[in-house]
Amino acid sequence: MNTLGNRLKKLRMNKNLEQKDLAQILKVHKGTISNWENDKRNPDNDMIVKIANFFNCSTDYLLGRTDASIKTIGDRIHSIRESLNLTGEDFGRKLNVTKVAVSNWENNNRTPDVNMLVNIAKLGNVSVDWLLCQTNIYSNTSLNEDIFAIKVNKKYPYELTPTQVKKLIDSLDEVGFDVDKLIEKVKSTVD
Repeated sequence: MNTLGNRLKKLRMNKNLEQKDLAQILKVHKGTISNWENDKRNPDNDMIVKIANFFNCSTDYLLGRTDASIKTIGDRIHSIRESLNLTGEDFGRKLNVTKVAVSNWENNNRTPDVNMLVNIAKLGNVSVDWLLCQTNIYSNTSLNEDIFAIKVNKKYPYELTPTQVKKLIDSLDEVGFDVDKLIEKVKSTVD
């Protein structure tokens, strides 16, 4: 079960902190951290915000309302590396960078350039939008799968010239969308 206590403990352990270390950071007693992690007590609202800020996660994640705890580019790069079971050095080798560069990204000291973001996204089979924390849709879904998600801003003026539409379709094709299947799927959808 994903209780606040379980999530707090997981976040603390991911940062290699002891309960006493976190207690010192949050200016509470070590026993208080233990009570929270064992779900014997809950932190007050102000403390939940303080904990979320420290761990760079949402209060919704702490409270079990979402599973999206990762909210920085560095956290997401780290998540990709861990999901591939790679060391920083091995991950760097796959991207032709040093383990120091990987560490700088994961610690949010540096941000990869655009080309590197694309390479990291491909390696992790995630979208660049997910990597940049623009969406919580993790995987790079394709039209061959049952689910296809797209965010549409309905206030955007979609008045495009035929030339702009062609450029849009060409751009979709360049990034791996099978435009013919997309059009076929849209046409076959019954309103």
